[in-house]
Amino acid sequence: MRKSGYKDLAYALGELVDNSIQEDATNVDLIVLEGHVNIGNQKRWQVNEIGILDNGNGMDAFRLRCALRHGDGDNQRGNSRGSGGKKMGKFGVGLPQASLSQCKRLEVYSWTEDGPDNANWTYFDWDEPKSFTSIAEPIQKKVPKKWTKAAKGIGTSGTLVIWSKLDRCTWRTSVAIHRNSEFVIGRMYRHHISNGDVNIRLVALEDKSPFAIRWTDKNKDGVMQEDEVHEWDFKANDPLYLDESANANNPPVSPPFKFIGEDTIPVTIIDSMGKKTIEEVKLRFSIAKKETRMGHDYVEGISLQAKGGGDPHGKHAKRNMGLSIVREGRELELDDAWAQGKNVAYERWWGAEVSFGPALDDIFDVSNNKQHAQNLNSARSDDWENYRYDDHESITDIKNRMKDENYPVYVCLTVKDLIWRNLGLLRNQLETTSIKKKADRKSRHKKAEELSKKGIEKRKGEGKAGATDDIGDMDSETRRLKIKESLEKDGLDEDLIEHLTGEIIDSGYQMVFSERELDSDAFFSIKREIGALILFLNEGHSAFKHLFSVLDKMEDENVEQTATSLKRKAEHASAALKLILAAWARMEDEATDVDKKSLQRIRRNWGQVAEAFLPESNDEYEE
Repeated sequence: MRKSGYKDLAYALGELVDNSIQEDATNVDLIVLEGHVNIGNQKRWQVNEIGILDNGNGMDAFRLRCALRHGDGDNQRGNSRGSGGKKMGKFGVGLPQASLSQCKRLEVYSWTEDGPDNANWTYFDWDEPKSFTSIAEPIQKKVPKKWTKAAKGIGTSGTLVIWSKLDRCTWRTSVAIHRNSEFVIGRMYRHHISNGDVNIRLVALEDKSPFAIRWTDKNKDGVMQEDEVHEWDFKANDPLYLDESANANNPPVSPPFKFIGEDTIPVTIIDSMGKKTIEEVKLRFSIAKKETRMGHDYVEGISLQAKGGGDPHGKHAKRNMGLSIVREGRELELDDAWAQGKNVAYERWWGAEVSFGPALDDIFDVSNNKQHAQNLNSARSDDWENYRYDDHESITDIKNRMKDENYPVYVCLTVKDLIWRNLGLLRNQLETTSIKKKADRKSRHKKAEELSKKGIEKRKGEGKAGATDDIGDMDSETRRLKIKESLEKDGLDEDLIEHLTGEIIDSGYQMVFSERELDSDAFFSIKREIGALILFLNEGHSAFKHLFSVLDKMEDENVEQTATSLKRKAEHASAALKLILAAWARMEDEATDVDKKSLQRIRRNWGQVAEAFLPESNDEYEE
């Protein structure tokens, strides 16, 4: 129990806050008693005891004794807790396990109606052998004044847990506890704090009578100022950065991110009696706004790179990188392994959350210290291919079989696929809206767009009409607004929409090129707009990686390239193009006779149109 895997004091405290919230507490006070210790010739402050005091429902003597026994909580006894239907606990080990992970002595006072002067009291002490054979029968005892005097909103019912003999607590001062725990606890209980369900507060007192509140005279004037008092209300910390009331360390705009979307996955649960219920796994995603990424000192047209990552809000976001895994409104962990390395600049600029209820604990294998959803952690690097029974089994076959044979793995891999797909779209959007990418847009496709314009005019001269040619009597600004509205519905970012509408309206191109991650096997897609076609190259397709991306690198004037490296890239792109044509040839070869004739006709028609678009001489490229 002492080595039960709590990451630090903040996560151990979280177990006790869970209990408080489940017992309808609206105030949780973390009270630290500090005393002086001699270290060499200096006196230093050091935490001697920590108290966790709430104004929840409290416990009678029987429930209190059970609470200190390992695996004998209310859930194990079938007792309901609180009035709000909150199911924070499950395993019946939180209070003793979390406490002993930090200290050797644990005391609990709890009262249900007569206030802290008539509390039930019991304890566990590591140094007393009798504690290992039986939890002491609770007795009535008054809560010491040093704990109640610092409380806010102490109620007629409530609970006080006291940790002393703090041999495993790494943070030994109130300042260190606040500095290291507010970020995690604020994130863990962000939903409860933002909704006003609970206030979590840390306060430090001197560990001697009269137990005065601790303060640090920062400006040496002998006067206690508000910012010098060792008392802090924990602020919500939202890793999706959508909560305007949460602390985000002074971003340029509030909220600093924008909501991208959500997905819901239904999961069927069958209990021991065969009863079926449908539970939901919810996924939410967000992405940083342009102003957030650019930062406070960015100047449009002058700054060569975004400044946001180096700002306080950017450093704050870096600490929140990863997938937030939330159970019953409380974060289990922020799994940073879903991020592609902490040095990838844009990883801090997306947010992702997966949330579920306690009924799915077994599906996700929630650990008894409520810090991990272990099956979901494992699925992160797992794949359907790993469960292939034989070479003839398709991915669909594997999924159908796993649904019957190993339902938890089936659910976790399904969730994982959806998370990775959405993160891929977010990363692509972040990469393509970087300052460098935006600068590239101005010239990368210009030549193809100019030549396409000539090709379209040539086809029109031959009497060939396209569906997008007719714009009627619509003026350019109305057309611009309608195209913007259409592209916004497709989820394109603001900068890309501005670029595309500019190419169509201001430059007059009827064929515009861009890149986008597409959830499709096609290596390009076509979007029809008023008076123009937008051709999106699919960045998620191998054709992009082996052909278009290679060609783009050859054109990059900012990279010094040798004749050998250019030749190698040219050979790479040439082979990729030939393989794309080879894939078409194979598709015709595998087709039925009817389909084969259709494909041959399409190939010939495409060739005829290509003749109009491709220049007759190399000189036209140079122009």
